[in-house]
Amino acid sequence: MKKIATLLLLLLSFASISSIAQNTNCNANFNIVYQSGNTVQFNPVITAPTANTHHYWFFGDGGASNVISPVHTYLTGTVFTVVHTIILFNPNGVEECRDSSFMTIQIQTPCTLIANFVSTAVSTSPFTFHFENTTTPLNPTDIILWTFGDGSSSPEVSPNHTYTQPGTYTVCLKVQQFTVAGSVPCVSQICHTVVVQPTSNCPLIVNFTWAATSAPNTYHFTNTSTPLNNTDSIRWTFGDGSSSNTVNPTHTYTASGMYNVCLRVQLRDPNGGLTNCVREICDSIIVQGTPVCNL
Repeated sequence: MKKIATLLLLLLSFASISSIAQNTNCNANFNIVYQSGNTVQFNPVITAPTANTHHYWFFGDGGASNVISPVHTYLTGTVFTVVHTIILFNPNGVEECRDSSFMTIQIQTPCTLIANFVSTAVSTSPFTFHFENTTTPLNPTDIILWTFGDGSSSPEVSPNHTYTQPGTYTVCLKVQQFTVAGSVPCVSQICHTVVVQPTSNCPLIVNFTWAATSAPNTYHFTNTSTPLNNTDSIRWTFGDGSSSNTVNPTHTYTASGMYNVCLRVQLRDPNGGLTNCVREICDSIIVQGTPVCNL
């Protein structure tokens, strides 16, 4: 019973917003800095390290610390009440003053955002492309910005865009998730290139599929472009600095991760000369180590 009574007395002393703060060194106020959406650094007003000044932190999720400016990562939940108590002792070990301060904070789950999109030429308009946003996860509150490589942009989720001139354009998608005020934003961006040409002059539609093989980090790519001839110029870039001119290549990555794979096809005329009909498409693949994931 004596131990329980002592514990209750200690908890009650920590729960008080302010107590016998007769000394300015007992100011328990603090501020926070978000190092990420769910990792927070707590900075007390009084930071001078002395043997007679004790800091006690309770983070609201069961965690605690006696470090002057602790950093704490929340694993679950969104709203927490943080308590900071400061106690000052004199050189003889007698308590001179103490003060406690409360703050309710809101945190965000770790950033798992992966931006991605696919582009498709609109058949009714040779210079118009549809850009389908395949970002995961994608929420209605996310901030979206497309740049189409010709000086124009759009905040739409999956926009259509019409180019005024043929050419090769770099299209970028930037997605930012809603974040707690003051926290590090969760942002992901990806860029692909599109080749804009009149369909009357270039009927080529470039596309490809891929599948993991039984070998670790090894993928087989199938060229599904139409029309496709054995004489056409083909170039694959696998996003890791390597490339291939094979129609349907197999490629092994040295490390797991996300890679931007591009296929560029240029048609040849009956005499074997390269024409101006060029199409390119890019997509991102996620390479996983053993065991192979065929999901």
